Amino acid sequence: MTKIWIIGQRQTTEPYWDSDLYQPLQVGSGKTFLPVRDNTGDNIAELNPIYCEMTGVYWIWKNADLTDYVGICQYRRRLPFKDAAEVENIFKSSDVIAAEPLRVGGSLYEQYARCHCRADMELTERIIREKYPEYAKGFDAYIKRSGSLFYSNGFILRRQDFLDYCDFYFGFAAEFRKRRGWDTVEKAVSDVEAEMIRGERKKSRGLGYQSFVLGFLSERMLTLFLLTRFGPKRIKTVQYKKYEGV
Repeated sequence: MTKIWIIGQRQTTEPYWDSDLYQPLQVGSGKTFLPVRDNTGDNIAELNPIYCEMTGVYWIWKNADLTDYVGICQYRRRLPFKDAAEVENIFKSSDVIAAEPLRVGGSLYEQYARCHCRADMELTERIIREKYPEYAKGFDAYIKRSGSLFYSNGFILRRQDFLDYCDFYFGFAAEFRKRRGWDTVEKAVSDVEAEMIRGERKKSRGLGYQSFVLGFLSERMLTLFLLTRFGPKRIKTVQYKKYEGV
């Protein structure tokens, strides 16, 4: 069985597909508009201002009855499948389905430093080398030298691979927060704002956007996980169905 979770932060004019294949999940602190939300059960919903849609991924990891194949996508960028058979047929010859990677200017490391904050990448590199040395070579190859990003967290993995990815990402994220002293979301947002004022973090698109630190880093960690674990030849890429205006 396959289920693709559509993680939504706001009501839109485009439908949230609720079928045997797609399951909507609401994140964020807004008015309820979907029946399933990430603020029930075992959850980190209060951290949405720094984790973005990854609070929804955490909820799925901890609370959902996982299917054989687990898919994730954003409400504005959705994976374009019609039924489970279409998805499962791809897994006969591939280990991963992911949205087509985005090419950024320069390496992922330098692009993040240019658009957000270099210190985030410096800390990320230290954590990977110290806590996850099996990903160190991949970090050099896919983060420090490559400019190809699996963005917006659009992917489908086998159940065990999804569990392994969540162990990796949320373990990394917890260590990042620990080293930053971000025991509350208020402390994290306050630090981000102070860094913007000092010129250490970019001001583009404002505080709410720049505070999504662990959301932006999740795209880099997904890229690192997929390419290190499977290699590019075992990843089937597809185009997002985009709703950029919602």
